[in-house]
Amino acid sequence: METLKQIGVGLCVVAVVCAGMAWAVCGREIQDAVNRRAEGRGLEAPLPAPEDTDVTLSLVIDPKEHGVADTQVTKSYSASGTLRVMNQDQSPLMTSAATTRMAIGQYVEFRLEDVTTSGGYPPGVVPEGGSPGWNGFVYMATFEDPLFPVLALGYDITGDNPQWIWVGESTGWEGSIDWSITASHSHIDRTQVLGVHMGSDAGPTHSNERAIADVWEASGKQSVTYTFGSFTAVSKPEADAVIPPPGSGIGVSATMHKGGTAGTTTVYGKFENLQVSNIPLQLDGIYKQFSGIECYLQGDGNNINVETRDSIGVSHFSQDGSFTPPFMLDLTQIGLCDWGETSHNDRYDNVLVWLYDSNSVCPCWQSPTCTCTAPPGYWPRNLGAGINPLDCYCPFCGSQLRPHGMNRVSYISADWPDTSDTDWVSTGPFEECTACPLPIGELRRIFSPYVQRVAPYPGWQRSDGATCELWSGHIGFLLDRTSLRANNLPVSA
Repeated sequence: METLKQIGVGLCVVAVVCAGMAWAVCGREIQDAVNRRAEGRGLEAPLPAPEDTDVTLSLVIDPKEHGVADTQVTKSYSASGTLRVMNQDQSPLMTSAATTRMAIGQYVEFRLEDVTTSGGYPPGVVPEGGSPGWNGFVYMATFEDPLFPVLALGYDITGDNPQWIWVGESTGWEGSIDWSITASHSHIDRTQVLGVHMGSDAGPTHSNERAIADVWEASGKQSVTYTFGSFTAVSKPEADAVIPPPGSGIGVSATMHKGGTAGTTTVYGKFENLQVSNIPLQLDGIYKQFSGIECYLQGDGNNINVETRDSIGVSHFSQDGSFTPPFMLDLTQIGLCDWGETSHNDRYDNVLVWLYDSNSVCPCWQSPTCTCTAPPGYWPRNLGAGINPLDCYCPFCGSQLRPHGMNRVSYISADWPDTSDTDWVSTGPFEECTACPLPIGELRRIFSPYVQRVAPYPGWQRSDGATCELWSGHIGFLLDRTSLRANNLPVSA
C-alpha cells in the first residue's frame, strides 16, 4: 500500500483500511444502547435515529479500470536460515554428540541429526585422523516431504539427499547447513472501496470515505523451491506438493542428549539468521524450557538458541515451538504539515494519533481492573462509517469507547500520554494493554519499522514481561481532537 505522505492540518480523521475491511452500517440495537448510555450521562445522542441517517453507499472499484492494478509479487513467501550445532566437545563423555537433533520447517522438514553411533555414512565423511565418537561426530542432513516419500515423484531434484557433516576437533566442534524456501503462491489484489457517508451527493469528499484494500489472491501458476546445503527440490507442475501461502508458519524442534555446566550458559545449537519474507524478526524475550531440566529454546535477535544453564545429565530431552510471520509497519513517511509542504513538519510532533483499524473497543473489556459483560467476540467491532468511537459508549458497562489498533505496552519505551490529554475523558495514565494514542513524532520513531513482538508467538514463554501486542496488524489513523486544540490546530468534526 502506498504510504500516506501528507495530512492537511485541518483534517480531523484520516482512515486507511487494509485487507478487505469495508464500512458497515451501525446496527439498530447498538445505536439504541449507545444513545441510552450517552443520554444517561447528560450527553447528546451520538448516533442519530435511522430516519435522520445518511445512506451509506459502498462501491468496489475495478482496479484495472481505475488505475489501481493488481500487484504481481514474484515471491509471495520466502524463509531461510541456518541449522548450526556447536560446543559439541563432551570429553570424556564422548561416543555421541551433545545435540542429537535439530529440525525446522512447516509442510516439509529440514533436519540435522547425530548418526555417529548408528553408522551408515559413506566413505570420505570422516576426515583423515578422525575417529567418530572420540574426536568428532557425524551428522546427517536430510530434507523430507511427508507427501512424497520418494521425492522425485513431486520434485525435480539436484544434489545429494541426505548430506553428511563432520563435527569435531578439526572444525572447532561445530558444523552448519543453510536452508531456504521460496514460493510463488499468490499475488496482491488491490481494490478501492468508496463509502459516501459525509453528506455529499456529489460523491466522496473526505479522505475517510475512500479505503484501499490489499489482499493476497492465489495465483494460477504456483511453485516452490527448497534448498538445503547443495540440495535443491523444485515442485513439479503436475504434482500436488503444498505451495506455502504467505501466512505459513515456521516450526522448530531440538533434542539434547547431554551437556551443561553448573552456573554457566552454554549454547549447543542455533536456528540461525531466521527470516520470513524479508521481515526482520524480533525474537528477544521468547523462550521455551525443556521439561524438568535447565535447557531452553531461547530467542536471541533473529536466532533461536538451544542452550543449557546447568548440567542436564544424560538422556534424550526434546522441545519444540512455532510462530507465524509477524506483521510489520513503517510509518516514517507519514506526517502532519502545512499546506504546500510534502514532508512532516516537526512542530506537529506532539499531536496525538490513534492507530485505528476501523474497530471500536471497550477499555473495560481489555482491562483486568474493571468488568465488561459483553459476550465473547463482541469487542472489537465496527460501529459504522464516519462514527468516532470516542463519541460512543459501551452498551454493557457504560465505558467510553476507544479506537482499536494500538495498545499501551511497557516493553516499548515511549512518550505515552495521560488520558486527560485526549478525547477519552479521564485523568491519569492509560492502563497497560488498553487502547492508547501516541504523538505522531513517536509513531514515526517507533514504527521505523515496527515488527510485531507478541502476537506471532502464542505458546512461548516470555522473559520480558510482555502480555499483549502493541499493534493489531491493521492500519488507519484518527487524530485526537483534544490534542489538535491543544496544539492550536483546527478541528473539523
